[in-house]
Amino acid sequence: MLDRIADNRRRAEELIARLDAGDIPSAEEWNREISLLLTWIGFLQHERLVHLIVLALFSLLTILSVGVFLLTGVWALIALTVLFLSLTVPYIVHYYRLENGIQRLYCLYEQLIRTKERA
Repeated sequence: MLDRIADNRRRAEELIARLDAGDIPSAEEWNREISLLLTWIGFLQHERLVHLIVLALFSLLTILSVGVFLLTGVWALIALTVLFLSLTVPYIVHYYRLENGIQRLYCLYEQLIRTKERA
């Protein structure tokens, strides 16, 4: 998914760079890129929601397993906590990258709209 974000970002940045270099893209190219970027933003919003739900679930399970361990003192729960933690930490990193990538696409979308109006 992060590769798709990078591809969309690269395409939008290339279109803006073409304008800055004096090569004015046609209105059809602008509209196609803006439409494609908006479509991908919609797909990625869904992806972001699914990842947020999974991240919240694993975070809650991690906290609950620590809490149950503290209440019961059953050492087997430490293994469960480590398992949940080993899944939660990389997921936080992945969600962070996904969220930042989508935020960059929002900025590029707005920049494409402003640049199209300027051209």
